[in-house]
Amino acid sequence: MLEILAHSGPARLGIWHYTDKKIPTPNFLLNITPLTRRIEHDIYIAPHRTHTSREPLLVHYGTIAGRARIGRFGILPYSGFGFDIPRELAEAGVEETLALAELYPGYGAVVDGGRYPDLREHCARKLSRRALLCIAGGSKLCQRPRLLVEIVTRIREAVKPNTVLYLPGAPPALMPVLAYMGVDLFDSSHAIRAALRGHYLTRHESYPVDRIKELPCSCRVCISGSAERLRNSTNLLVKHNILQLLELVGEIRESLRHRRFIKLLESCATTSPHAMAALRILYREKYTFLEKYTPAIP
Repeated sequence: MLEILAHSGPARLGIWHYTDKKIPTPNFLLNITPLTRRIEHDIYIAPHRTHTSREPLLVHYGTIAGRARIGRFGILPYSGFGFDIPRELAEAGVEETLALAELYPGYGAVVDGGRYPDLREHCARKLSRRALLCIAGGSKLCQRPRLLVEIVTRIREAVKPNTVLYLPGAPPALMPVLAYMGVDLFDSSHAIRAALRGHYLTRHESYPVDRIKELPCSCRVCISGSAERLRNSTNLLVKHNILQLLELVGEIRESLRHRRFIKLLESCATTSPHAMAALRILYREKYTFLEKYTPAIP
């Protein structure tokens, strides 16, 4: 369960009590892959068939079609029918996802429903008492700011305040905006994919590593290496990109502690058209949602 320590509007600084660990939030789950097995982090996520000794670990059971055997705590299987699908198929997927979730009431679950906000809200309400919910199709949603805002705010409103919301696949530039909407967990999948494509991430931008002349970063990878070294090592590029995420979530949490989150949010939003669009939609169309979490000044 999530212990909420502070708010800045809907954004929450918290502690997620998972197994015997206390995970600070907002945070990201480190995806276990051959490129990340040696990287240390607060919490890891992996498909159910992955063999790893990393702890604490959150298991993702994938889709229902994968016929996973449910064991340790994790995110239950969901329909996996996709994002841009006909409404009838999305409705069937939600019912299939909810039917399985009823069999495992203590587990995390997936908020399914494709591109239909009302179906997402319906699914979230049915799962509202869960300790952890994953928002399906996160990377697709991040490319559609209006739909992202509509779906995430509806889900946040439909579930308990101390339910942990996890949105996979988010790029760094969108993480502060998502945190402002009440998302608590992200993951490292975007950073890993960027490295595999040869992209070097900063908090504000993504650069093709083969065109970089100097490293605009002082993380432990960059300070002890060179642009040429990163060009020749996918492992180092992955590590650098994940360190960028680590710095970003740490800054988000610290800004929440010192009541400077809105300044960070608006600064980061200017670096991404999608983030700026999402923030403007929030300000203009979701003011009642924002006001609910903003104390009145006497």
